[in-house]
Amino acid sequence: MSTTEQAAELDVGADESGGARPLRGGRWHVGYTQARHGLRNYWYPALFSHEIEEGTFRTRRMLGENLLFNRVNGTVLAVADMCVHHMVRLSAKPGGAESHVPGTVTCWYHGFTYDMETGDLTGVLTQPDCPLIGRAKITSYPVTERQGVVFVWIGDDEPGPLEADVPPGFLGENHKVVGIRRTIDANWRLGAENGTDPTHIYFHREAPIVTGTSRRMALGLNMIPGREPEFVSAQGRRGLVDMLRENYEPLFEAEVNGSVVKAAGTQRSTTEESSIWLPGVLKITKFLPDPEMTHFEWYVPIDEGRHDYFQVLVRPCADEGAEKDFVAQYHGMWEQMFHRDGFNDQDIWARCALQEVFANEDEWSSEQLMKPDMVLIRWRRLVNEHARGFQPPPRFPAPKDWVD
Repeated sequence: MSTTEQAAELDVGADESGGARPLRGGRWHVGYTQARHGLRNYWYPALFSHEIEEGTFRTRRMLGENLLFNRVNGTVLAVADMCVHHMVRLSAKPGGAESHVPGTVTCWYHGFTYDMETGDLTGVLTQPDCPLIGRAKITSYPVTERQGVVFVWIGDDEPGPLEADVPPGFLGENHKVVGIRRTIDANWRLGAENGTDPTHIYFHREAPIVTGTSRRMALGLNMIPGREPEFVSAQGRRGLVDMLRENYEPLFEAEVNGSVVKAAGTQRSTTEESSIWLPGVLKITKFLPDPEMTHFEWYVPIDEGRHDYFQVLVRPCADEGAEKDFVAQYHGMWEQMFHRDGFNDQDIWARCALQEVFANEDEWSSEQLMKPDMVLIRWRRLVNEHARGFQPPPRFPAPKDWVD
């Protein structure tokens, strides 16, 4: 599709009778609805490193699959949280998964025992000569641990480099990563669109991080003719980069029935750049007062109606002292002021409100869009045309007693 054709998808016009013509997204729809369970053959963050100690098990549900994690001799391993015998979850026992020997997990029901690295069935305590031993296995998942985050590969293809699945700058040398993760009751696509939507700043205008710092956040952003978000493909990454300061003119006041509505604050501020990358990770530069801080957030599908929301700040730190200062500053100020009720909590309730609508997949075709929604259409087309694969519906429903 040419640039002209793409722009036409969001071109306001009138029909022959002079009535307004609604704006709709166009050709992205089929693949984007297939993506509701997530994108397959990518690295996803599962846990922060500090969340899984030596010898402990942790469970995660990711893209509709139940995973069991275990740290063995410092290395995090992951297998399917399922026994081949009756397919029960290995972690379903009150108190969690059991292990008699480090590096193995034993099913609580009949003693089927698996190697945590390979997934191979290595023994059956209730039938030591069981012919399934050495033949049966559960899925093992590739895991890598970088920047204090545990990443897992979800897919059938051989894992590619992690660098291809995270935005540029996240894995920078001497970069310190701090953050939180939460479970959100909304589909992952709603998280991605909420994060990259350039005009959703309107509902942030009264956020504590705005009012408490006197920053003047615009009511909205008007696209400058000829300026558009751009597709980027480099070193295996695929993303969409929106240069906010170059592509938009901030709108600081508007009229409603003759009454003027003005943006609060006195210090004009526009984020430099917003970019979103497959499989669903946002990068924001120069939003916070410290220009060396970069914000990243992942929207990791749990199932059709929930996603894990990873929120991290990254900053280059010259030495251990600088790292400690950054961590203290984050927990003392930015965690609450930015990642929680000072700002991002507003994004969370927006996604939950959207989930009420888009739980019905047909509603993706009912939107009436405006020109700044170009970035959303470009993102949907990126998923539709360039995702490595779409996750199928889950084999098993989410555990009723599943606790994060």
